Amino acid sequence: MSPFTVYIDQETEGMYLLRDDAEDTFKLSHFDFIAGDWLTTLPLAQKDSVELMIERAHAVSAVKSPAQRFTDEQWKKFYQKCATVGRSYGCEIRPMAWPERTTPNARRFTYGSSEKATKNSGTHDVKAMRVFHRARPHLRFMRLDAPRHRTHPAIREAAVKHREQMNFELLRLKNRKYPMDHPWMQQCSEAVEKLALLMTERQRAILGVEFSKRDPGKINKSWNKPKVATLWALTHNLDGTVRTDDRGRPVSHAYLRHVVDHSPYRPRHCGVHRANIMNDARASFIANRLGIKNPKLDQLVSPAMLDDFVDARNEFDREWLKLAKLFRDYGDV
Repeated sequence: MSPFTVYIDQETEGMYLLRDDAEDTFKLSHFDFIAGDWLTTLPLAQKDSVELMIERAHAVSAVKSPAQRFTDEQWKKFYQKCATVGRSYGCEIRPMAWPERTTPNARRFTYGSSEKATKNSGTHDVKAMRVFHRARPHLRFMRLDAPRHRTHPAIREAAVKHREQMNFELLRLKNRKYPMDHPWMQQCSEAVEKLALLMTERQRAILGVEFSKRDPGKINKSWNKPKVATLWALTHNLDGTVRTDDRGRPVSHAYLRHVVDHSPYRPRHCGVHRANIMNDARASFIANRLGIKNPKLDQLVSPAMLDDFVDARNEFDREWLKLAKLFRDYGDV
């Protein structure tokens, strides 16, 4: 049996909620919402489970983010209330984290524009969330009361430090237009020549790598410097040695996946590394895959094109990680 879902949005004037079985939203004050007594009005006795779909950003403590309304302690008590009420009815109540980056896509899908409504924005957003979720029922969400991380804490910590250093160097490269006198660019120039022979045609296209027609086996010098440098920085130190873990082994697939971080729950600001992937590599791949020149996101995230857009996006994500592993293993080539 599918869970009964309630879609929830926080606004300045209160909390807006939309039930699975209702056409209209209802509104609660912030105090009444977090107190949790309203949970007993849900059809708990008739359901095995209920999911409360709440934008993850709203579950951040008000101590850390003044834009939010509740503290960690208030959320903790709310989660306990969900568990207690659910048990009394023989129904599991699961507070779920709706990725805040998905809300603009939901608006695009439902209304044709990602812009937040100037009036009745709470109702506007929860209705968009429901329409989008119903169209894509396979989407998986993280629990707010018991978040799980697929990546080991030690890997996450190392990846965060690496991302900071990598973004610092990539920003210097970007500001200088990727000069060939930088150690990474010299290393890239040598590596891409050899790695091109191991890449698939699609992977070479992603990086702008082409073989010379006059000199077979050699590549043209027109390869995309930002994309190649981004992959090299992901897998190598400044001295050209491959990045290793605390046991001296080349960084793992889990490590690379966490640094690249395609998750909708990723940090909001990920620097030049992320921008090079999203705004250059991934965007151009999707446009070419769909045969659209300069596509607008509002056009792609529409009922007519969303499935093709998602397929192309996921295909790029897979190919980028394959390239990262290929660059990591360059020393063994």
